[in-house]
Amino acid sequence: MADHENQSPAEILHELTDGQRVVTHIDTTGGALDARPLTVLEQDPAGTFRFLVDRSKGWVRDGEVLLAFTDEKHGRWLSAAGHQHVVGDRAVIERLWSPLARAWFESPDDPNLVALEVVVERFSWWDSASNRLVRAAELVTSAVRGPGRGDAEGDHGHGHLQPGA
Repeated sequence: MADHENQSPAEILHELTDGQRVVTHIDTTGGALDARPLTVLEQDPAGTFRFLVDRSKGWVRDGEVLLAFTDEKHGRWLSAAGHQHVVGDRAVIERLWSPLARAWFESPDDPNLVALEVVVERFSWWDSASNRLVRAAELVTSAVRGPGRGDAEGDHGHGHLQPGA
């Protein structure tokens, strides 16, 4: 677990999500919560995440969104709220393109292929103090002793990013 005391919110967000390839994307499509997994193709240090998506899907539009990251191996969980923007710029799409994208799109020239850019504005994280085995033992200890009687839960915090920062 890292010491986040001397880090900016953007640095904390980048550290906790760096290397996370799959994220749960949550929005309010059709007035109800809906979620889907997306592959992170690019993450910049300021808190923007980029994905390749199919513009014909109803959830692919500008608006508010929540990204949920899970890293059970290291005991980290993070939710990041912000705004998403549909980007049709072919140069951005070409930059994000990889052979793996061919599983969903014929080529980077596919007319339905767009980039989705999520700009994070605020986030919350939970960072466990120990590995998976120790966390399981702590859970059993807490269950036997009762609420609040287990070992340290780890780190938890919130961050706010300034637009354009």
